[in-house]
Amino acid sequence: SLLSIRRTIPYFLYWQDRTALSAARVASSPLLLIFFSPAADQYLVPSFQKSLRHGKTYATSTDGEGFLQNLLAHCPDFDTAGKAITILGAGGSAKAIIERLLRANVKSITVANRTLARALELKATFGPKIIPIEPQQLNLKMCDLLINTTSQGMTGQPPLEINLEDLPPNAIVADIVYVPLK
Repeated sequence: SLLSIRRTIPYFLYWQDRTALSAARVASSPLLLIFFSPAADQYLVPSFQKSLRHGKTYATSTDGEGFLQNLLAHCPDFDTAGKAITILGAGGSAKAIIERLLRANVKSITVANRTLARALELKATFGPKIIPIEPQQLNLKMCDLLINTTSQGMTGQPPLEINLEDLPPNAIVADIVYVPLK
């Protein structure tokens, strides 16, 4: 049987001398031995799915896969292949979603972030399909899927204010806000 536990592991397991641990490296402590999957290693998120198999702990992120599976469950006719995606935000959740969408053959992912440098880091990490922009440059006319990964709209945060008039009528809008759930 497979035991899965949602955990947060301290950042020190992800960083060594300010460089990412490679997927082949093993981080160990007296109580914990972790093998990092390529996905967990690539975007360095502190939450991951921990699975006990054969006495070893394997770490990966479920954020990207969970997002895509939820999207497809609610929009079963949506095919990501060849689609133009726009993501608002450039944090850990955005990284996880980008990684998964790139494996799903999207055409491009425009990343709009209030700090352009963070969006540029995603382009450096993930390659030429990433188009970093500042929010005022946002153009939704060719967007097939718009994803909000910012904290705007969460309890205690300001609402997300965005004009959706230019969004094509068949485009999908997704938001990963989880507090509140409505």
